[in-house]
Amino acid sequence: MWLNRVSGFNERLGVGSVGRSAEDVDLLYRLLLAGAAIRYEPTAIIFHERKDQAGWLMTRSSYGYGMGAFCAMWLRMHDSYAGWMLARWCSERTLSLARACVNGRWRRAMGELLMLKGAASGLVYGARCEDSQVRYDATAAAECTR
Repeated sequence: MWLNRVSGFNERLGVGSVGRSAEDVDLLYRLLLAGAAIRYEPTAIIFHERKDQAGWLMTRSSYGYGMGAFCAMWLRMHDSYAGWMLARWCSERTLSLARACVNGRWRRAMGELLMLKGAASGLVYGARCEDSQVRYDATAAAECTR
């Protein structure tokens, strides 16, 4: 099974962990690196809790934090593509921020700022994590926070 081949989810990422989010991004990335074929399934239905505007704004920092942590973990392993992903993600966030400001969408602008700020903090966390490709356990997660 592919999930076993890539050692499952990285427990240092995701809701309830210090990494806060991006466990799905990390899993998908490791699956692709391992040679798995990813297929689009148009009939699949995913249920995701719908948030109001205030709830949406509250999650922005965590999403950014997870993305920064994910990229930093891979950059520690000298994966230059992680740097490209981070640069691309930050440029998209910055462009969205600029559009929001031009259009007077201040809540959206605040959300983008929170994501960028969260990513900067997540980079620090991810840079502290060692062996992020191999060991995904609570002990390793604790080591990242020291």
